[in-house]
Amino acid sequence: MNEKLKMLPVGSIVYLNEGNVKMVIVANGQLIANDNNELPTYWDYLGGVFPQGFDPDNMYYFNQNDIDKVIFRGYEDDNSERYAQLIKDWKASHQKEYQVEKGINLQMLRNEASEIADYDEINEE
Repeated sequence: MNEKLKMLPVGSIVYLNEGNVKMVIVANGQLIANDNNELPTYWDYLGGVFPQGFDPDNMYYFNQNDIDKVIFRGYEDDNSERYAQLIKDWKASHQKEYQVEKGINLQMLRNEASEIADYDEINEE
């Protein structure tokens, strides 16, 4: 299977399209409730800025097509491959019950990258 099309496991590190910050995948197959009784939104991944990882104030949802480059592929075993297949099957059978967002807010990532660079400069002094 094409590496770009295969679901990445938790722990994978990626660059997103037009991004300059590495993201670490912390969860797969996220279904998020929306306001106003809209259909929930499905996202392939939940990620955090690498190396910080999970920070409740700085988490980003994104999809497979938002990934530009895979830097590191996380650990996989039979369970992770089975989980990826279950998500794929679920998506195929529930397509009318959720919406898929197109892209992410890259400006948020650019701002985050700037803050990290500022933090690194302060700590080097």
